[in-house]
Amino acid sequence: MWVRIEDANSIKSIRVAYEAGITTIDTAEVYVEGDSEGILAEALSDVRTHVEYATKVFANHLKYEQVIEACDRSLTKQALEKLCPIALLHNCTFAQLALDWLIAQPQTNL
Repeated sequence: MWVRIEDANSIKSIRVAYEAGITTIDTAEVYVEGDSEGILAEALSDVRTHVEYATKVFANHLKYEQVIEACDRSLTKQALEKLCPIALLHNCTFAQLALDWLIAQPQTNL
């Protein structure tokens, strides 16, 4: 499903984007078969404090244990100490986030 690009080319592209002013990067645990977060970490390690990653856990990984495991993988791959829930970055309440999660469940009929 993913078009594989050499990591070195991806890193160069990410650096060009950062140097052009891009400081928020969208990623997810499943992008590039799970490698995107590590590629980002490598590309931006020296400017990490100036960049925000918007990483996500996908709908098929929303069981409690899966979310914890996905977050642990993201922390490791991105070389981070903590993650900040995106709900806090977008003035979204945890109730709204929980409702979004509920709607995303296959058994929900909305």
